[in-house]
Amino acid sequence: KQGPINTPRRAGPYGGYLTALIGRYGPHGSFWKANPQIHRLPIRSWQIWNEENLAYYWPQPFASSYVGLLRTAHAAIRRADPGAKVVLGALTNLAWKSIGQIYRIGGARSLFDVASVNGFTQLPADVILYMRFTRNAMIHFKDGHKPLLATEVSWPSAQGKSRQKFDFDTTEGGQAGNIAALLPMIGAGYQSLRLAGFYYYTW
Repeated sequence: KQGPINTPRRAGPYGGYLTALIGRYGPHGSFWKANPQIHRLPIRSWQIWNEENLAYYWPQPFASSYVGLLRTAHAAIRRADPGAKVVLGALTNLAWKSIGQIYRIGGARSLFDVASVNGFTQLPADVILYMRFTRNAMIHFKDGHKPLLATEVSWPSAQGKSRQKFDFDTTEGGQAGNIAALLPMIGAGYQSLRLAGFYYYTW
């Protein structure tokens, strides 16, 4: 363990946890049966970890041990819901290099259906460039057909409010302006990026 986030000592219990989650919230989940009054919206995509290429979230170097967890997770998800999508844990910083480390692990490309990135930069246009670099890496490793998710799109409005500082920190007004500038760019580039969607982080 190199960072403050606990990582699984063994992959098996993590796979069991996913099986239980799908048993409750998947297409035949007990939650929907027990709550027929709730609009049925089963979870069909499961993202495996977050920013595993950072020491804060996963021991480094990360690729081999992370792919081990991904392999167990993929098998559990396929058994519990064969139609569900496995989403790669979101990569950040030099995501396009990190995804190459994953691809170099034998069989890793078959263990996920969707790639994802958390592209934090100072300028809205650079978020698109960030996703373009990642898409190009996927193409380079002959996996360019897979969709890409932008799973954390935003700028921290922490400027002057936190002792922890990043070069992409801004104010609430700056965050609003950056988001307003970025969304039309996402709309214009989503086809060429094969972008499946984005998540505004956070409400």
